[in-house]
Amino acid sequence: MIISKDWLQDYVFLPDSVTAEDLASKLTLSTVEVENFEDKKSLLNDIVVGEISKCSAHPDADKLKVCMVNVGKEEDVQIVCGGSNVKKGLKVAVALSGAKVRSLHLFSSSL
Repeated sequence: MIISKDWLQDYVFLPDSVTAEDLASKLTLSTVEVENFEDKKSLLNDIVVGEISKCSAHPDADKLKVCMVNVGKEEDVQIVCGGSNVKKGLKVAVALSGAKVRSLHLFSSSL
């Protein structure tokens, strides 16, 4: 059975300081065996909100766009995407180079 810490908090008080690892250990010692736990917050480490500062058609592909995205760093990040609704000023989720999304490990490349 898979349960979340939020679901458990509906039934018992859990201080914010309790980590997933601590909770798994305490549950194993007092009630049920915990086979595995995942800290979902760590999955979002390299995912940020960015704002598109410039968007243009890709020079070699009809359905792709080349966007410059402000992600809070000194320089904007260039991202190629297939979204038909992207435009300047749009706020988007950005998986930075090195981010892991599910089982995919993302990396930078050049055009």
